Amino acid sequence: MLLAAVITCFFTDAAAQPPGMAGLQIGSTLEEVLSLDMELLIHNDFAYKFNTPNGNEFSVTHDNGKVVYMENTWMYESSGESSLIPGFAFGSSLKEVQRKLGSGGFFFPSIPPTRTEEGILLFNGFDVAGHDGLVFAVITEISLEDMENDEQAMVVDKARLVGMVLADKEYLESIWGPGRNPSENDVPARIQAP
Repeated sequence: MLLAAVITCFFTDAAAQPPGMAGLQIGSTLEEVLSLDMELLIHNDFAYKFNTPNGNEFSVTHDNGKVVYMENTWMYESSGESSLIPGFAFGSSLKEVQRKLGSGGFFFPSIPPTRTEEGILLFNGFDVAGHDGLVFAVITEISLEDMENDEQAMVVDKARLVGMVLADKEYLESIWGPGRNPSENDVPARIQAP
């Protein structure tokens, strides 16, 4: 009986831990942010940007001393393909990401695909299973060359993972706009906690 209680407690605690980045979770304190062992690139009153050990960027936004938004951005170096979220590699296709998450997620109506010098950025959101109010968003990019050379290309096959966001839902809606356009299989995604 005691063994069953210990096993239940272990798995309950593991399942209850929210996903995070670099040892931080949504709700972590500003003190925890400032204790990160990463090179600080820039900061202001509400946000910090760090250089990760593998050369990518990690941005953290806080509100009233609590973390509300984290973003890990790929700097396009092969040495930086590892991300701050276990199981996700920069450069993976959107199709691979959606398969891993078991969902097509949803789209943010106020953020259409965005053209850059290199390509088109797409933003997909996913509710995090077991953690109401927590959103995981992926930023993928399809190159202009791929768009021009293969008009019939499936976007999910060509778009590559270039950024990931973990955010408080209310905060994210305050900056990216409210509402959602769900995909056919918009179900909460399971994301491995660190």
